[in-house]
Amino acid sequence: MRLPDKLKPALKTIKGAWDIKLPPWVKKHKKAVLITAGLPVAIPLLFIADVWAIGSLAASIHDISWSIKTLNALATPEEIAAAKAHGKVLSYVSGHPVQTAIAWLKKPARELTHPDVRNIWLWLNLFLIIPVAGGIIFLRKHKQNKNNSNMIHGLKIVNNSAYGTSRWASLKDLKSFCEFGPPVSPENNPGNKIKFPGGNLIGELEGKIVRVNFEKMPTVLKNTPKTAPHCIAYGGTGSGKSFSFVSSNIVAAAAEEQSLVVIDPKGELFTTFAKWLKKKGYENVWALNFMTPEHSHRWNPVLECQNDAEISEMVDTLSRNAASDSKSYFMLKAMELMEAFIGLLKGDFPIEQQHMRSIMTLSAWPAEKLEVRFRDAYKAGKISSTIYERWRGVVKENYGYAQSNLTAVLKNLTTDPLAALLSEQEIKLDEIGKKKTALFLIIPTSGEGVYLRPILSIFYKFLFKRLDKLAFNSPGQTLPVKVRNIWDEMANVGMIPGLPEIISTARSKGIHIQMILQTPSQLEYVYGVQEAKTILGNCPTVMLIGIAPADSELAKMFSEKLGSAAVEAEHTSEDTTVPIKHVFELKKKTRTIIERPLMTVSEILRIGPKDCIALLQWSYPAFLRKIGWTELPQAKEIISCGMLPVNEFIPARNFNVSKPDVDGENSFDEKQTNSFSEPLLFSQKKTAEKVSFNQQNRQHDQYSCQVATTTQTAAIDDQQKQENAGETVRTDHPGSDIEDFIDDTQDTPKKNNVPW
Repeated sequence: MRLPDKLKPALKTIKGAWDIKLPPWVKKHKKAVLITAGLPVAIPLLFIADVWAIGSLAASIHDISWSIKTLNALATPEEIAAAKAHGKVLSYVSGHPVQTAIAWLKKPARELTHPDVRNIWLWLNLFLIIPVAGGIIFLRKHKQNKNNSNMIHGLKIVNNSAYGTSRWASLKDLKSFCEFGPPVSPENNPGNKIKFPGGNLIGELEGKIVRVNFEKMPTVLKNTPKTAPHCIAYGGTGSGKSFSFVSSNIVAAAAEEQSLVVIDPKGELFTTFAKWLKKKGYENVWALNFMTPEHSHRWNPVLECQNDAEISEMVDTLSRNAASDSKSYFMLKAMELMEAFIGLLKGDFPIEQQHMRSIMTLSAWPAEKLEVRFRDAYKAGKISSTIYERWRGVVKENYGYAQSNLTAVLKNLTTDPLAALLSEQEIKLDEIGKKKTALFLIIPTSGEGVYLRPILSIFYKFLFKRLDKLAFNSPGQTLPVKVRNIWDEMANVGMIPGLPEIISTARSKGIHIQMILQTPSQLEYVYGVQEAKTILGNCPTVMLIGIAPADSELAKMFSEKLGSAAVEAEHTSEDTTVPIKHVFELKKKTRTIIERPLMTVSEILRIGPKDCIALLQWSYPAFLRKIGWTELPQAKEIISCGMLPVNEFIPARNFNVSKPDVDGENSFDEKQTNSFSEPLLFSQKKTAEKVSFNQQNRQHDQYSCQVATTTQTAAIDDQQKQENAGETVRTDHPGSDIEDFIDDTQDTPKKNNVPW
């Protein structure tokens, strides 16, 4: 519409007035300036409105109170008339709000006709306006951060799949595979009325604790396949993963009467739960304490090996975690040498000397003396041909390189504290699946933890092997007592060979794994990209417990996994063409549907310290509040049991270990005089066998052969001395070819049957 010519000069004048140069701070805060300028008008108007609304309510209360007095049967006519006169204030206050407002503002109480009405008005303002204003502010702030099944950061979700189908889960979405409420202890669950008392405790949703248990799904929805209970959680330092996730799931495992194998980086979990677990009927409570080994139960990986194949598996696991060049020629030679030494220790040394520290001692022996010891042990049937072939293959060429590489690998694993910790067999791995057991692996949080990866990976390798065999031989091919593994700082464990395959079949055997990492790259670094994908693919629950501000990779991963939703958005617009006019006009608001991520990368990076996210199979993701173990009903009992530091539970132990002599002299002499104690396995074999007369004859022949061999060895030693005196250096070792040895011993018919 065209403006009349008469109005154009006036419009130019207004525009010119608006274009006057204003100070920069005025231009920057135009709205604040306009609001401040409008306060002299707005405040009186708001005051009058308050007097009219709240004052009328105060007058009503006043009139009603005086009307009640007129009903008093004992009142005189004068008192009744006075009460009626005082009970007609409402009509004046509601009809004359301006005069009432001025009077209440300026006049003291003694000059007011009804001062009690103003007093009631003041109290009503105090009890009505302040709470209402505070509630509005709280709701507005709460709405901005609200995430539930109907809201995404305060934006209402709408049903429009063109813009996205994701949203946050509600309790209704989770009920088919979740239980709500804290874990139920066995004493509170007589007759197992509650079929799923434990599960994975992931947090609180809509005021209820959520416990994931996918085994519930087939009981609710028929013909639904079972899925694994495994879980992987991401949380950096200070995210509260031990206090909330790990501790709460220890309580959940106890509710299911599962055995526990927990990585305890600081020893705090053992201190908190050891006494309580004992009270709950756990027959074994063990601590494998690498932080202070003098206060530790002991486990011996050498004694754990039951045959040559397990020796090979143990050495392979150690090499993968101890050396970056595990496939190099010289490292392979070193590992062959280690296999040979372990086989010799298990077959031809006392049981108290069968440990990791003795391997270092054997590596210091002269090769000639080792050759004699290996040959005699093989001829006596104490070691297998495999072990002897390992030795012959190593000693034939580059023995010095193999020896030095082996020493380099073992130097950090054979210090006095670790040597003692790994010298005895007090922890029996198969009992973890037979009896209720709690095993805490206490690992240093400082840098030396990296040197423990070979031992930890060997430990878990044997643990899963023992549990797998036990499950296979048990009814239903499942463990008598289910086992839950909780791995805080999983990357410190190192690479467990075959973990992708183990985790794929663990559910049916009763093995439950919960892993905690700081970033996804940790898993890829240890296992490689493909195996890391397999491990993640077998975890139907993935959680974000906390995140570092700079970890955009993890934030991006979760933002993509959460997906997008269709939400209702408001757009506000105002016309500023005519100056000042827009101040007095209402803003135009339009509602549209847009696609919005459930959480952007920046929102995930700013996630609150009490919030966490769970990605769940067959469900929408859940936005939860973390639950600390102190919020569970079991906390009272745990606290009443008291703390039990590991140094009180296990008194200090010395680091003395029995090992062969460094130069092998005494051990060799003892061998000839048979004055040392026989190895356990060999003595068991001798006891079990009934030696016939013919066998005794064969033993006599063997003894004669050994004497001849000893004499031959002594002759060779004399020859070497003569050659050395003649400045001739000998580079080979006695019997350098296995074929020569076989030819020399054809008359020795004893079978090499190692009783492992």
